Amino acid sequence: MSALVFLIPVRPLPVSYAVCDHQSKLSLVMCNSSAFLAPEPLGNALANKWSKNQRIFTIAKRGNLKLMKSKLSAEEQLRLEDLLRYDILDTAPEADFDDFTTLASNICGTPVAVITLLDENRQWFKSRVGLEVSETPRAIAFCAHTVASGNFFVVHDALKDPRFSDNPLVIGRPNIRFYAGAPLITPRGYAIGTLSVVDFVPRALTEYQEQALRKLARHVMVLLELRKNVATLTIAVNERDRAERELRKIQGELETRVSERSAALADTNATLRGEVGERIKEKNLSDALINSLPGIFYVFDDAGRFLRWNYNFGQVTGFGDEEIARMNPLDLFGSAEDKQLIAGKVAEAFADGYMRVEAPLRIKSGNRIPYLFNAVRVRIGEKICLSGMGIDITERKLFEQSLREAEERYRRLIELSPDAIFVMKGDRCTFANKAGLQLLGAETQDQLAEKSILDLVHPDYRKEIMQRMRRLEQQGHQVARLEEKFIQLDGTVVDVEVAAAPFTDHGEPARLLVARDITESRRHKEQLERQANYDELTQLANRHLLNDRIRQAMAHADRTRAMAIVAFIDLDNFKLINETLGHDLGDQLLIQVAERLKQCVRDGDTVARHGGDEFVLVLYDQIDEEAIAASIGRLVERISQPFTVSGHQLFITCSIGLSVYPRDGHDVQTLLKHADAAMYEAKAEGRNQFQFFIPSMNERIRNRFTMEAKLRHAIERKEFLLYYQPQVDLASGEIIGTEALIRWMDPETGLQSPLKFIPVAEEAGLIVPIGKWVLEQACMQNKLLQDAGYAGLTVSVNLSPRQFSPELLVESIQHALKCSGLAANFLNLEVTESMVMNRPEEAKQILHELKRMGVRLAIDDFGIGYSSLSYLQRFPVDQLKIDQSFVLRVADDPSDAAITKAVISLGHSLKLNVIAEGVCSERQLTFLREHACDEIQGNYFCKAVPFDQLRKFLESRQSRASGSRPFRM
Repeated sequence: MSALVFLIPVRPLPVSYAVCDHQSKLSLVMCNSSAFLAPEPLGNALANKWSKNQRIFTIAKRGNLKLMKSKLSAEEQLRLEDLLRYDILDTAPEADFDDFTTLASNICGTPVAVITLLDENRQWFKSRVGLEVSETPRAIAFCAHTVASGNFFVVHDALKDPRFSDNPLVIGRPNIRFYAGAPLITPRGYAIGTLSVVDFVPRALTEYQEQALRKLARHVMVLLELRKNVATLTIAVNERDRAERELRKIQGELETRVSERSAALADTNATLRGEVGERIKEKNLSDALINSLPGIFYVFDDAGRFLRWNYNFGQVTGFGDEEIARMNPLDLFGSAEDKQLIAGKVAEAFADGYMRVEAPLRIKSGNRIPYLFNAVRVRIGEKICLSGMGIDITERKLFEQSLREAEERYRRLIELSPDAIFVMKGDRCTFANKAGLQLLGAETQDQLAEKSILDLVHPDYRKEIMQRMRRLEQQGHQVARLEEKFIQLDGTVVDVEVAAAPFTDHGEPARLLVARDITESRRHKEQLERQANYDELTQLANRHLLNDRIRQAMAHADRTRAMAIVAFIDLDNFKLINETLGHDLGDQLLIQVAERLKQCVRDGDTVARHGGDEFVLVLYDQIDEEAIAASIGRLVERISQPFTVSGHQLFITCSIGLSVYPRDGHDVQTLLKHADAAMYEAKAEGRNQFQFFIPSMNERIRNRFTMEAKLRHAIERKEFLLYYQPQVDLASGEIIGTEALIRWMDPETGLQSPLKFIPVAEEAGLIVPIGKWVLEQACMQNKLLQDAGYAGLTVSVNLSPRQFSPELLVESIQHALKCSGLAANFLNLEVTESMVMNRPEEAKQILHELKRMGVRLAIDDFGIGYSSLSYLQRFPVDQLKIDQSFVLRVADDPSDAAITKAVISLGHSLKLNVIAEGVCSERQLTFLREHACDEIQGNYFCKAVPFDQLRKFLESRQSRASGSRPFRM
């Protein structure tokens, strides 16, 4: 029983597979989509040549030449075909692909990044960072899932994902825990591989990192397309040159044969003229000679009568001897144009003695066959005749047509290519396609005709280009792609990626250059790299780059035995500027601070933005701490100098904490943490100064975090309570309302003032739930007082800037009023000037929404901030509250007295109620009454007290008032 062996190459080869039948001694060879039979030795040779990289199947059935196909879906076969078109599997590493994996690893912050290609049985890594293996079986490949889905694929924790929890790559080395992959999609829509990042711990990508990975995957696909197109172009050019050589060879052989036959015919005719008598005896020999000619032979006279023709003449034309004898040579041509052409050539031959012409011969069936005719003038007896031959040139015509079609495909490919293509002979550009003209800013080929290749290249790259051209001439094969710069005709510089290959153009050595404009791609790549390492607002190093710079400084210090300094800088009271003047102005101030910091350090040092209003300096080669202190002291003084921002002169100071390597830590995070602790110490000591780290500072930081943790527990355990301070109408002396003030009953340390814990709550983001509790509790307790007989009593609640957002505030107020049953007009909300002036349009919207609910609104601490009267008129407020800092010195300080009078006058002119807080003396009360202040609150009348004491206080006031008259001052 004979065996059939199928050989299916892994890579695309000219021969797709060969089938050997040992009994018939024949092989079936498949070449692309064609098949042909070949002797068995050829099939065996093909089998031996590719046996290492092919799958072998055997059919045990004699004489059955049946081809087995791999059990793959049609979709998978098409995907594998797309993959094989790129001819990239098992190729050597390439720097272009390694750039993308390195960039993906840096952007996503992962230790591993790979470019994978997925064939039928494995995933193979074209490029890899942080991974030693070059391929894995397809069955365990994460990337197989990405390819199957055709979309971005993420596994946040492989151990918790049932699809991967028992995967050898997860439970064994390299112990993958996190995977994210973007598919490499071909133009036909098939995913052939991925650009992936891997980590050994569970994690997730940010939206920015995911988008960057998707974009990088598309750029990898562009690189694969460019790599394939350069190879295709080189093959097309070589194919065209081969065709030209074969054509010239065929033409040469044909002309030689025609010349030889013509010479033989001329000799024969000469012999005929001299030996007419003798030729009668040699007629049979002559007929044999004529009939052996490869084409048709003919002799006709000047009257157009055929005198002689060979056997082939009748065989080719289909006419019999009698028909030929009656024919005129022009009868063998169909169209009028052909007849006119032949008539002219015949006349020319009778006149000049020779003719040569190509024309279609029309045979009896009506078909037309391309023929090459030649003839010489001869004399036969008294007649002048033409004797000649015709040769079938169908094969040559078909070859010429094939050549023209190949040249047309080549031309279209060149012209339609999005890449710029140039042909260089010597150092001159002899051809540029449309994309090439556009790339160089030219409109016609003539504009480039006299241009040397060095004229097109930026001066910085000319030396390297000359070296590449010499290597191209010496080595005779393609030179790797290189990024360089071209100069357009108008002088504009563009970034390009260029590949070059030698070839022969019309028999002359030439160079093919393929260039692609990567200006935008490079700009985008640089932008991604910059975004990954630099702060968008200040253009300083960001945290990612800062960590790297600190590690470099530590390594440098180890080598030089010097110190490295990490300086943590925080701007004092920057939030006040942000809240009062707006974020836009605050951002401009941060930019100016960044510039001033850069001016205060050396070129080799690093200035980074750590976040918000925090900056970090990394100082190299420091030896003397006294010199460091002097330098940082000058920096503190420099920052304290005024800034001019959008017409405002701003004063700001900074607090700086310093940690020293190696004394204060041996890793990045420890040095930053200790510098941060020293910075907080500088703030605690009064700000506008710097402190070196000492170990005891960690205790203060721990206390701060302890306070935050205790506040979180306080919210859960309801450890807060409200104190109330009565508000008195100056005209009637009656208590008309209260202000709710929060306190914290710490189980360990007792009652805590809001001045101690509110700043920590603000910074930790706990003020929102605390503020919500205050609002609900104040409404509920005020309703209890109203139900107890104090019907007209209002309650005032202070709002935090973090509560002042449309959705959060309106919803929480509606909930508090609904749950307590308190009417909205008995709730008075106090907001600061900075809260409403920071975003006036948004504040206006929020205040109008609250006003529609019926809530009363007051501007708290009026006079200490920055207000616009035009906005104040547009805000639906009911009351202005004079800050206690003015009330405190109103009887002694003319400036404070003038401000207080102005606020009262302003409020009344805007038809607003005015209340003064912090009244603690008779003189203050007298001043406020004389200048018609509407209401007061302060310790002079009543200190802030718990709810139960407030209730007793109101009851005592009510009983005294019922005995005689209401309380008056």
